[in-house]
Amino acid sequence: MAVPLTVRQTQIDALSDMRRQAFEGRMVDHLNRFFTRRADRIGEAGLRELIRGGIVRAGKYGFRTEQEVCRFIGLMLVFGERFDEDTAWAAEILLNPAIEDRPKQLMVAAKARAK
Repeated sequence: MAVPLTVRQTQIDALSDMRRQAFEGRMVDHLNRFFTRRADRIGEAGLRELIRGGIVRAGKYGFRTEQEVCRFIGLMLVFGERFDEDTAWAAEILLNPAIEDRPKQLMVAAKARAK
């Protein structure tokens, strides 16, 4: 007979925290590699703060995958931490429930503005 396994909330929280920390580390590396000058100006502590805030901000719009959150954070670095609220083009996409693939549409709009 199998004994039921009990997983406590603290264990779940610890695993979630470990996963978040691992993602944060990968993001620091990614931002340093692809946004070198901006990342250097902010420094590692600033990048980590940006990443933590970006995870929350991206989640507010339903971004769930690491790739979606990574891109959102990259846009924060390029267009400003509050680009989602401060730029009309981003807010228009992010707040429109009729747009099915908001992460993709956001990147298309951002690339058009970065040229």
